[in-house]
Amino acid sequence: MEKGRRVKVAVSIALAAALLAFFLSKANLRDVGARIAHVAPGAFLLSLACALSAIPLRAWRWQVLLRPVGRVPFGASFAATSIGFAASTVLPARAGEVVRPVVLAGRTRVPLSACFASVLFERVIDLTTVLLFFLFYGLWPGLRPSFSGRAATVFASLRALAIASGAAALVFYAVALIATGRRHGAQTVVERMIGWLPERLRARAAGAFSSFLDGMQSVRHPRTLAATAFLSVALWAIVCGQVYFLFRAFRLPLGPAASILIVVATLIGLAIPTPGGVGGFHKLCQVALTLFYGIDVDAATGLAIVYWFVAFTPVTLIGFWLFAAGPGRRESLADLAEAAAAESSGSGARGIEID
Repeated sequence: MEKGRRVKVAVSIALAAALLAFFLSKANLRDVGARIAHVAPGAFLLSLACALSAIPLRAWRWQVLLRPVGRVPFGASFAATSIGFAASTVLPARAGEVVRPVVLAGRTRVPLSACFASVLFERVIDLTTVLLFFLFYGLWPGLRPSFSGRAATVFASLRALAIASGAAALVFYAVALIATGRRHGAQTVVERMIGWLPERLRARAAGAFSSFLDGMQSVRHPRTLAATAFLSVALWAIVCGQVYFLFRAFRLPLGPAASILIVVATLIGLAIPTPGGVGGFHKLCQVALTLFYGIDVDAATGLAIVYWFVAFTPVTLIGFWLFAAGPGRRESLADLAEAAAAESSGSGARGIEID
């Protein structure tokens, strides 16, 4: 591992440790342990079932999203999805976002740049879906409590962030529609922009952009887009269900709608570049429960810990198993992440062969 990467890993781990210490600083750890030990087992298992069902649903959605590019077997999509999430859990800077498309490109005939484009498009679809859930929560009469004081201020800030994110998503959709609809014009613009590069690099960049446009073709296929939207709504409803069943497991007086705000808060926490979102995920979940719903800090801390466990442990174990079971496996997950990062900045023609 080169020195620059070692520094990034060290900083990421230090940040995670600092956030975890901040997260635990006001909690009574003995009481937190007691809360976790006395969760309702039935509700906990239902939450775990939601987490497990989300994995194949993500793989299915990715498979559908790539239909305009080429045939992607469900098994390849499921393996790449699971391995990518495992990489994000144990490596910094959400490394799984580059590992996942490289794994899929290595197991299929889909160009690497098209896989990267589909992952980017998937993230924008996720953003749009969560924003719609948040909009529903914020505007539907009687669905949320009337916030006051600091809670009202923070909620207003979240609403402003949602509006800005929604605007960015609309810009992305518009650019994708224009670029894929007027492909020749878009390629001409890109060729002019990269005209200063050496011929070899220019050819590789142009090829990568062409494959990238292939990966965005679903934006022009209404049936594919509708199926992807349906699966996205189902996926995030399951994620919210996962949180709601944890409410029940911890015997908290919160309804299903409250899970939306917890999901939004933890997604913001995941944006902090620590392995698996450790620290940021936990703290933002804790803050949302205590600030918006008045849950005591020990219960909020216990739920945040269990939520992270349910959300990340199953997919990480599955991902490690599928990674280790791959024929001819020699490199580590960290090595694959480094190769994926290097590949993402190079040619988009093919992925790293991993079978």
